[in-house]
Amino acid sequence: MQDNPDLYIYKAKVLSYYDADSCRVSVELGYNISMVQKVRLFGINAPEMRGEERERGKTSKAYFGSLLRAANNECYIESIKDKKGKYGRYLAKIWIEKFALKNSTFTNAELEYKWPGLKYACVNDLLVMAHMAEYKEY
Repeated sequence: MQDNPDLYIYKAKVLSYYDADSCRVSVELGYNISMVQKVRLFGINAPEMRGEERERGKTSKAYFGSLLRAANNECYIESIKDKKGKYGRYLAKIWIEKFALKNSTFTNAELEYKWPGLKYACVNDLLVMAHMAEYKEY
């Protein structure tokens, strides 16, 4: 998460996920107002849950779920200029506390190197680092 006032960052809770790059979140808007939104993880592409990629898709989905569960499904959503993908989902980065990753496959040194001085790690990047997704240009 950058210190940029132009970004839209919201506290959220992941309610469900279809695969490793799509989820449904409850987004806190402030003043006790929240809304449920479908989100597509920005900048990555994970294997599909059907077809030839099915087995890899199941593995990456399980890994995505393990990252979310480690953070009790609590996260921050950084929306990307309020853009929507081709299926009407908002594009976003999901950030979880680095502390939640203490039992993960990543060392503290790796996390600090990737996000120096930040309290949070980007799930989108974690999925790519673990070879569960690939970076994608839009």
